[in-house]
Amino acid sequence: PSLLAVSLDGGTVVILEEDGTLHEEVIRNRPPANRHQSANAVTLNWSPVAVSGNHMLATGWEDGAVLVWSEKDRMHRTDEDAHGGNVLSFVAFSPEGTRIISGDGRQVNSTKPADAANCCVWKVDQKGRFSSLCSHKRPLAGALTHAIWRDGDMKKKLVTSSFAAADVPPFYFGGAGGVICFGDDVRPASPP
Repeated sequence: PSLLAVSLDGGTVVILEEDGTLHEEVIRNRPPANRHQSANAVTLNWSPVAVSGNHMLATGWEDGAVLVWSEKDRMHRTDEDAHGGNVLSFVAFSPEGTRIISGDGRQVNSTKPADAANCCVWKVDQKGRFSSLCSHKRPLAGALTHAIWRDGDMKKKLVTSSFAAADVPPFYFGGAGGVICFGDDVRPASPP
């Protein structure tokens, strides 16, 4: 079925079916430490393909949390640590749906990588469980605003074992500093 996800105030994302009926309500009402109200979802992204028959929704929150909801088991999983409480600017599934990149809008006033906004790369399985693979921090990029996966020029797999790494394209990300960086799920980001 075709689904629509909508963020509502109060830490709720509703998922509606094509005819407008409620399919699922994803509630994440944990109040942030520095506020009295719940954090809201600020960026949503559906998996581009049904991974093993499962549609997934990645959600970025204003308190820095990343949440992945799985239609198959109607469960959501959350990471609240990777972005250190900074509002997320984007979440994006890779073209084949096995990776997510997320970036925060942390204001950067330093040239030290430790102080930079964070672009995280996550591995996602068929049930929506995700884990961090690596992190890219480029101070000159500034507060991160955009990212896009490069979906052309995929290289053919040389190893076909189920233990081999997935074919994942690289991506580009940039921010308020006007710098565009190249990244992937293995190496640190290229220098600006």
